[in-house]
Amino acid sequence: MIIDAFTHLASPAFLEKFGGALGDIGIHAPYATIKGLYDLDARLRVMDELGVDRQVVTVPGPPLEAAAPDPARATALARLFNDGIAEIAAKYPRFIPVGAVALTDIDAALRETERCIDELGLKGMLVYSNVRRRALDSPEYFPFFALMERYGLPIWLHPARGNDYADYVDEQESKYSIAAIFGWSYDTTLAMTRLVMSGYFEQLPKLKIIVHHAGAMVPLLAPRIARSYGPGPHIYRVAATGEMRTLARPPLDYYRMFYTDTVSHGSLAAVGAAYGFFGAKQIMFGTDAPFDFEEGRAFTRDHRAVIDTMLMCPEDRALIYSGNIRRLLNLD
Repeated sequence: MIIDAFTHLASPAFLEKFGGALGDIGIHAPYATIKGLYDLDARLRVMDELGVDRQVVTVPGPPLEAAAPDPARATALARLFNDGIAEIAAKYPRFIPVGAVALTDIDAALRETERCIDELGLKGMLVYSNVRRRALDSPEYFPFFALMERYGLPIWLHPARGNDYADYVDEQESKYSIAAIFGWSYDTTLAMTRLVMSGYFEQLPKLKIIVHHAGAMVPLLAPRIARSYGPGPHIYRVAATGEMRTLARPPLDYYRMFYTDTVSHGSLAAVGAAYGFFGAKQIMFGTDAPFDFEEGRAFTRDHRAVIDTMLMCPEDRALIYSGNIRRLLNLD
């Protein structure tokens, strides 16, 4: 069985409203040209063509919080997406639905998370690596992570870094697509590090977070991380009580508690590094379909080629292709 653990899909009603919100802030999203993002029959034909049994489907970017700076509007967009993806999954069970929330209104986000899981039956939630440039380990967001730990379902963590992040202090915006090509990996690594060093895995030991893009920079920099941080002690502030505690283990141990996908534009080096760092039980097949503008064909072919050519035992390959995501989402 092959399950793609990180793709994007949305209802036409959501894409229309979302595109309107993006237009209001001066961003043009070419969603209409990406047929696989909304045409379900076309999407299923591509899955059959490429041998993909099921797909986890998540909200397309950019973040809801960025598209709709008004928290009420962002929350309304989240509800529209979640209702649409639940309806799609009910009609087409090959799609595994993951919900969206806007953390700019944390109380509304908590209510929407509960509705997604308790009423709509969604299998997890997606958030971004920052909330309008606020760190995910800000105490106000801790209740969301605590709620997801209680549910025992994973959080999908997608990077968020736009061209408004200037590369240098004398410039107004990032140039040459640097923010997306290189900045996304940094922003993911930044979020991972803040969650590790803020003691989230100490306070929430059953927390499950799936990070994008083969673990970002962490697998490649693991020796540097280990040497730079050392064994400790590392002090953090307990989000719920404010008391100061010390991490019980070296930071690198907590980095290994993240899960990741194979999304890497088909990079054998990136996926190989992730496999070496996280191990087979923490990696799952993912493609980012359909954002290759071939309805997912190119990304799926490239990422399957990487997994099929890597030196690993058949049991590990089966875990990556479907075993891990089935276990995380209790699909069996």
